[in-house]
Amino acid sequence: FAFGAQIVYGSAPGAYNPTVASAINTTFAPAGSVKSSQLGQNLLKYSEQLNNNAVWNQDTGGSWSVDSVQAPNGTMTADRRTWPSSTANFAYGVQNTSYDASKEYTFSVWAKVQSGTKNLTLSISDVTLATKNSAAQLVTTSWQRFSFTLKRGQLSNTGYLGVGFLSLTAGDLIDFWGAQLVRGLDPAAYNATKASVLNESYV
Repeated sequence: FAFGAQIVYGSAPGAYNPTVASAINTTFAPAGSVKSSQLGQNLLKYSEQLNNNAVWNQDTGGSWSVDSVQAPNGTMTADRRTWPSSTANFAYGVQNTSYDASKEYTFSVWAKVQSGTKNLTLSISDVTLATKNSAAQLVTTSWQRFSFTLKRGQLSNTGYLGVGFLSLTAGDLIDFWGAQLVRGLDPAAYNATKASVLNESYV
């Protein structure tokens, strides 16, 4: 028996996309990173509305300029974050979701700056006990998709998982788009979400 043939650009198989008469070829972003269908997985809500207080918990201070930047897919849906200038906590607050400690999880988001370079750290936490942080990621003036993987058993099984990002310098301005959390070691093709997560069982 065989099921689900797929060929993609890159070194990872990516999330599976079923096709009929036409191929799926989203070339406007890194191969395997953005797709047009709503099949797949994204365990975060409002993936392109990072200022949404209902699901993204804000830190103290700072501000957002919403839908003010052209996103990697050409739409005006990216947001600009200005970090606080007078606080020791430069983290942007997390979004929480359910957690199974027997699985791997990968958090990803696109980011860029207007000029120069900035350092960005991605974080995954069990919400109540501990947090794992990525190494500092160098953000440039070009859109890049950054990702950080939590290995199986690295955090306590509190039942919840939080994701967020950390700027190391007060007053930083960084553009963001397309936050995603999936189970597995690969960031997978991006799926936009609003009020509901996407959780296809075959991913």
